[in-house]
Amino acid sequence: MLFAKDPLIIELLPETMLEPYFYNLSQMMEYEYEGIVTAAVNDDLIVDVDSLSDRLDALGID
Repeated sequence: MLFAKDPLIIELLPETMLEPYFYNLSQMMEYEYEGIVTAAVNDDLIVDVDSLSDRLDALGID
């Protein structure tokens, strides 16, 4: 992330712990950032794959 050239940072965030570390770093480095909040059970993220795929499609990512 630190040495990338114009990346899009995509972070999966558990709804129970929304910490802005990668968002803040992205802002300082002037990178595009997309945070995606997901459900979580204990330490496991529960990702709706269809919803994630739709979101990535909307961002223009294949």
